[in-house]
Amino acid sequence: MNAVNPRFILRQWVLEEAIKRLEQNNDVAFLQTVLDMATNPFEEYGEDIIESSQCAKPTDKVMEQRRLCEIGDDSMLGFQCSCSS
Repeated sequence: MNAVNPRFILRQWVLEEAIKRLEQNNDVAFLQTVLDMATNPFEEYGEDIIESSQCAKPTDKVMEQRRLCEIGDDSMLGFQCSCSS
């Protein structure tokens, strides 16, 4: 199932956040993260690589990946851009 079901799906809310972060803070690192995840959607994003210590707190990177793999805020559900927007 992991071979045919992507872990990351590029959603509109992720694009909106990337645009906002670039415009406000010139956050190129966030855009790079999104691009990396979008070009490799089947990776195990948000998974802790270190399994020897199951009580360890996930890193900020892992938490960000988990967040980006979610469906996002309710306000963006059903939001669609047209080709002219």
